[in-house]
Amino acid sequence: MRLLKGSVRPGVKAGQKGMMLGRSGPYPVEDLRLAAGRAFGWTAWPSNACEGEVDAQGRLLLRGHGWGHNVGLCLATAISRARQGEKAEAILTGAFGPGAVQ
Repeated sequence: MRLLKGSVRPGVKAGQKGMMLGRSGPYPVEDLRLAAGRAFGWTAWPSNACEGEVDAQGRLLLRGHGWGHNVGLCLATAISRARQGEKAEAILTGAFGPGAVQ
């Protein structure tokens, strides 16, 4: 946790998800996830869709779901859907919602 606090500045902007690390924060979750990925490997913190809690031993425990940043187009999913015969418009609409393709 010390490494994350040293790598990421506290303070979130409008629209950012924040997470407290003990009594300090909130820290931008995306920045924490990227710092954890660089330090511990990209599977250490797989998604921004999570909640964190510091336990009595000072460890950061994450609970959540999913992989990636949860915004936009996942290339692995897009490739898989294209190989199954889906058109680009359908793939983009699935990622970005109706009206994404004009």
